[in-house]
Amino acid sequence: MKELDSLEKPILNDWSLGSFDQKLSEEDIEKYAEKCQNLKSGLANSNMIPSVLCGKILRNLYSALNKDDNDVNNCRNFNTWLASIKKKYIYTSDEIQSHFNLMELNREKLYKSHNCTFDWLYNEHEIDDIIKLYNFNEHIKSIKEKINSIINEKYSAFCKYVYDCIKTYKRLNTTYCKENENNPSSTLCHELKKFPLHYRTYILELDELKDKNFPSLESYTSDNEIDCLSEDDISRIHSSLLKKYRRVGSNTQTMDGRTVEHHAAGSTNKYGFFDDLAVYQTNEAKSLNVSDMKWITSACTNVDWQEEKHKAKATDLCERFIKYYYFLSLNMGYNMPNESKYVEYLNFWLKNKITLEKDENFTTFFYKSLEKIFDKFHLKDALLDKVHNIDSTLFNNMKILYDLYYNYNKIENEKIQSTGEVKPKCEEYVDNCKKSYLKGIGKYQESRDNDFYLALKEFDALYRNVQYRSASCRGVILAPLPELRKLEANPQKKTVQAPSKMCTLEENYTTDGDTTGNDKYENILKNLSFYKYYSTLSSSTNLNGYTDEYCSKVEQLKGKYPWICKLCRLFSKNLIDISKLEDEQKRKEKCFYFQYWIYDQIRKKLSGKNNYEPDVVLTLLDVALNINFNLRNNHCTMIYDSSISMEGWKEMKELHDYFEGYDNIKSYRPSDGDGEKLLCEYLTHINELYEKHIKESCVCIRKPNFFCLEKFPHYFKCDKKYYPNALLSSFKCNMEETSQSVESLFKSVTIDNESLTKSITSPEACTGLLCDPFYVFNLLAFGVLGLFSTFFVFYKFTPLGSRFQRKSLKKKQFLYAVQERDRHHSLAEDSERAYGNPSRRRLQLAYQAE
Repeated sequence: MKELDSLEKPILNDWSLGSFDQKLSEEDIEKYAEKCQNLKSGLANSNMIPSVLCGKILRNLYSALNKDDNDVNNCRNFNTWLASIKKKYIYTSDEIQSHFNLMELNREKLYKSHNCTFDWLYNEHEIDDIIKLYNFNEHIKSIKEKINSIINEKYSAFCKYVYDCIKTYKRLNTTYCKENENNPSSTLCHELKKFPLHYRTYILELDELKDKNFPSLESYTSDNEIDCLSEDDISRIHSSLLKKYRRVGSNTQTMDGRTVEHHAAGSTNKYGFFDDLAVYQTNEAKSLNVSDMKWITSACTNVDWQEEKHKAKATDLCERFIKYYYFLSLNMGYNMPNESKYVEYLNFWLKNKITLEKDENFTTFFYKSLEKIFDKFHLKDALLDKVHNIDSTLFNNMKILYDLYYNYNKIENEKIQSTGEVKPKCEEYVDNCKKSYLKGIGKYQESRDNDFYLALKEFDALYRNVQYRSASCRGVILAPLPELRKLEANPQKKTVQAPSKMCTLEENYTTDGDTTGNDKYENILKNLSFYKYYSTLSSSTNLNGYTDEYCSKVEQLKGKYPWICKLCRLFSKNLIDISKLEDEQKRKEKCFYFQYWIYDQIRKKLSGKNNYEPDVVLTLLDVALNINFNLRNNHCTMIYDSSISMEGWKEMKELHDYFEGYDNIKSYRPSDGDGEKLLCEYLTHINELYEKHIKESCVCIRKPNFFCLEKFPHYFKCDKKYYPNALLSSFKCNMEETSQSVESLFKSVTIDNESLTKSITSPEACTGLLCDPFYVFNLLAFGVLGLFSTFFVFYKFTPLGSRFQRKSLKKKQFLYAVQERDRHHSLAEDSERAYGNPSRRRLQLAYQAE
């Protein structure tokens, strides 16, 4: 019965509806023709014909009345069939009722003799749920014989079905049957009475389901439904949310729980879009095959081209460019970079396509035509000032970076099928990178373009570890790139790069008191036990032993940054000292201190500038790579995230220090009134940071027990006891009126499991916290895998251990955990070791989730 396919395949069994919809026989037509107007032979067997439906209703009803047995299933199935017909063919209740009126029915007698009433007539808006419950009662008894296949093949669907039945039972019973439990004329209430016994017997007491944690009817809550999630559910939701809600590369965005401005080496300069080249190239091909963009072809053809000789090429380029732009803009959030970056890339893309024509006249013509093109598509405001003819020097530099990232992406992503081709192809891509990089060094020496220098420097840092993320080149030793050295900004004098020199300190150079911009709150913290390790990191004791080759790379920066040599030596000393710690947990703890210390030192040396100098950070990153390469074990990492400003690092450090030193701070007692005032100012400042970042750092669930997930556990703890408001009160500080209560604050980051469950079935409807893939995925993990597994997920998805695989979007929002491995170390051996293991050598890229 094709018309009722949707009802023929429920979870537990097939409905027995076919007999109700059988074609009317000649005997049926003769019998009901008088009552059913226009019923006659030769009519199609279609329920859309009122007289045919009338005949079927009367036939089926008489059949039910004439049965001697008391089989309520006949009544249920008749109700189900009729309700589905009404819904499918949009009959009104009055139209259906008119067919019943053709028979003189004693409904009370019908119920007593056949337990049959027509509930859909009274509760038609509930019919779908009623049918679901009828199906459960009719077929649950057969579950024993099929339970193993259900568990193995479709347990998630079965689980959700059972919970839907529980909810339906509870609601219908309360709404229709609770007030009059002895309702004598309701098939529905009769069925509802059966449900608790069936549920207990065939769900709760079934041996095969005892480990599935189905609750009693009395204890059921929506929290239980999380147990129904399959691995596919989790994967689907995770993937959907990542695609829908990720934003990458935006000038201002939430990063690591902070709204920060980009101050990246690449993201603030004119070369900062090439790291997403793989994304652009993938989507360029897709944009040409989108069927609903065919109107663009017509619009480009109808642009008022002034020169007929250029019309064909101009129309084609117009079509490709506009399709590409619309495709990227329409797919924002689906693994796409932000608009400012993809428009910059499109500007380069257009210049590159025009240049390939090798026709200066066409170049001039097309750029002059841009205003007409953008006007045709109402894009003047969006594109006219952003798409233009690029200066040849700048374009040539861009071409070099394009070639570098093109070959880099080949090394990283290309799956080379033939074993014999792996080494030659990998070496070809490496050779291309070396040639382009050497060419880039030459261009930099000519122009002294600092942005270009930083772009090359960042590419070098990325390239150093591509081998260990490569799809095919892991077993091939990739040659290093030529060395790039910073030149003095002297356009009048061309300087050949000099050999590296040792970074030494002059005899009269002091090491005390040369840090500027100290924070006033350090006067409180510096005497507390947890904070003293920062003094160790800053100590110049035995510093002379670290005037080695590691810091030769910073010599070139000494003229601009007189403090760089000493800082590099401290940097080198601390990395080596931390590597000597045998206790892994202690080593990790000190390593976090080191991260915040180094960025704090740079910030202070720059007199508190919010925008750090990328060449300082990238050069120290280079030093760290060399140190860890030679240490070979127990590495401490240097985190490099090009989107985090100095102010961002400062806030991270302040929060880290507050949580690390909470017990010390709580027991601290100032010696005088000035100390008390300063302490209150400090706690007020931390309170502001806490309230500012909690929504991006924490999410909590209420049931079955209150529990919070921590997105960034190394610097933000989601435990109510840490809310600074309580300390402000205990130290009798003047409380700000705007400060929230702890319950109010945590309520803002708490979701109920019902909302989470809804997001499972409708991920496109997520809002607020549920739109963050970190929170959703980990909440699902909490429900499905249990608490132990959740902590594993926490570790994997924190910034130092993250494996959010955003292969196509990563280069600017990466964290360099600088652990370059020995090139001759076993890759297989390396892959088996966990983070922090003494023998783990590779640089880790931890991708940030937006």
